[in-house]
Amino acid sequence: MKFVFYAFAKRINSTKIPGNGHVVEGNIFEPCEILAPVLIISPNNYNITYNYVQIPEFERYYFIKSWEFSGGRYYAKCMVDVLASHKTQIGETTQYVVRSASNYNGYLIDTAYPVTSNFSDENIIIKDIFTSEYNYGKIVVGIVGGASTVNGVTYYVMSPPEFGALREKIMAALPTQEGVELEISDTLGKMLYNPYQYVVSAMWFPFSNIPTSGSANIFCGFFDTEISAQVLGKTQETHVIGTYEIPDHPQIARGEYLNSSNYRKIILHYPPFADLELRAFPGGTAITATIKVDYISGQAILDEITSGETDITYNRASASLGVPMLLAQVTTSVNPVQTMAVSAVSQLAKNPVGSVLSWLKPGAKFLDTKIFGLTEKEFDESFDAIFGGVMGDTSGVNNPLLMYNVNTSGMSGSTLYTAANCGIEVIYSLLADEDNARLGRPLYKPVKLNTLSGFFKCATDAFQISGANYSELMLISGYLTNGMYWE
Repeated sequence: MKFVFYAFAKRINSTKIPGNGHVVEGNIFEPCEILAPVLIISPNNYNITYNYVQIPEFERYYFIKSWEFSGGRYYAKCMVDVLASHKTQIGETTQYVVRSASNYNGYLIDTAYPVTSNFSDENIIIKDIFTSEYNYGKIVVGIVGGASTVNGVTYYVMSPPEFGALREKIMAALPTQEGVELEISDTLGKMLYNPYQYVVSAMWFPFSNIPTSGSANIFCGFFDTEISAQVLGKTQETHVIGTYEIPDHPQIARGEYLNSSNYRKIILHYPPFADLELRAFPGGTAITATIKVDYISGQAILDEITSGETDITYNRASASLGVPMLLAQVTTSVNPVQTMAVSAVSQLAKNPVGSVLSWLKPGAKFLDTKIFGLTEKEFDESFDAIFGGVMGDTSGVNNPLLMYNVNTSGMSGSTLYTAANCGIEVIYSLLADEDNARLGRPLYKPVKLNTLSGFFKCATDAFQISGANYSELMLISGYLTNGMYWE
């Protein structure tokens, strides 16, 4: 019987077939098992390097397990190589391949490799649309009066110096109205009239430009301050920060799944908003960020859109962007006795001012012992304290009965967030080193086996071909489910 011997290197779970070999005449030890024959050859045909043999008559290839010498002859104990012997039939079958070195699905998570405790990170600097300089920002001031913008309140856009000029004007002389001559002193006027009561809000925004609709004089109630400012054009505005590409995972060659949130964490830092942890997914990631501002309330919304090849997600955070400005006004008030006198005088508002003052002149005699609930002495003292300024006498300014108050509105906010760094932080979890050649990558797909190369592994042992006996089918099924090489 003819045997073809080879000195051949191959894996036991490979379909590799040798080329030309050394043809030898010999015999088979009988009785013979087809799967494990014993070959007998003469010493002249023996070569210690022979480790593989083909028996054409059996139509099979064999591994040589061992050589023995007895009675002047060499005995080769063999074991069938089912993968090489039935390669053609195996290759024509379609199997459900779960791992493959040559064909894989990069969107499937590969659990064959553990995540290490190591990580790498990357920081992306993004556009900061805020100004950190106070004088470069704008202040939106809401004042009752004028051509109203929202619910009877006119909102003006001012630079910090312009806002300072307005405050100086308000704190200065009492505003006058054209064509009207006031018969009270500036001191008494400030006691009775507080311009700041008409200022409902003042907020600083970190923008050098805020939309306006033209210039107009600022009115505090019905008084014209004779200062002009730009009127707020729209109450809300959207600012685009930009669109930024997020780098791939450093081990992306192993599969797109590494760009998912399990292995790549993306954090958007944009104070004063809370950090946004963005959803990452395979297929590449681009982030578009915008800020929508409400110039009335000072509130803002940070919108983030993460987009890839197959998915889009939205994230949102809100924060107070407007910085409240503290407003203060020095006023005077009177003691209860004076308050009663003022109340009494107000009952005579129907009479001309000159007549009322003449009638209430100190020393006037009345039929009643008390004037509006006050003794004549108490009324005279209150008259001097309150209305001395009306008659041109400013002595009431230093009257101990007058009490000075500081009225405030709003609060002092902080611009600290404008100095904070903005950016995108990307943190990558790293996997243990890969051995694709011997472990493959996830595929999970029915595949015709002869279209593959290298390592692969199947999910089922339900394998059948013609020409192979039961023992050979069991061997082939074991190789398929445990992993084998198509070579």
